[in-house]
Amino acid sequence: MSEHEWKIAKSGQQCSACSAALNVVGKTYFSALFNTPEGLNRRDFCEECFQKNRPDGVYYFWKTLHRDEEEKNKRRQPVVDVDFVLDFFKRLEGEPGEGQPQIPQRLPFRYILALMLTRKKVLVQDERRKNAAGQDVQVFKERRGGTAHEVVEPNLSADEISAVSAELGALLGLKAPEAPAAAPAPATGEADKAQAAG
Repeated sequence: MSEHEWKIAKSGQQCSACSAALNVVGKTYFSALFNTPEGLNRRDFCEECFQKNRPDGVYYFWKTLHRDEEEKNKRRQPVVDVDFVLDFFKRLEGEPGEGQPQIPQRLPFRYILALMLTRKKVLVQDERRKNAAGQDVQVFKERRGGTAHEVVEPNLSADEISAVSAELGALLGLKAPEAPAAAPAPATGEADKAQAAG
């Protein structure tokens, strides 16, 4: 397995705490990411378990409403909660705290998310430069407020970018762009609400 191959669990069918079914139409559930030595690990919880007894070590979480396939197919326009994507992008900006494992997906995920947010006109590419380590960096600014974000360009092949995009999609329920471009593919998503764990 190469350093750029990660396997992140898709949405679970059962609550990780009580084993209640989550794939029930109209049911709301929470997905949580945990920072482990192997990278980000996803676990899903029913609303009751997550709110009453939130597990320790949650890195990030979001809330999703399970819809039936017919309802999903009726939605003509892809829907993405750009605030959710921007929040997760920012959460990945810093290194983990002391004693926390590094996140191997951090740099590629931030790069793909920056492309998605540029396509959604949330970020604007400002400049390109080299950082102190000699890495190629793109600077993106938020349209609202102008906050700048440095994003390292990961050294990935087109196949690796597709693999990272697929893993990001499985992780967050988003369709990420398949390759870097001036106008990346539109994003889609199922997440209704996201909150960073504090």
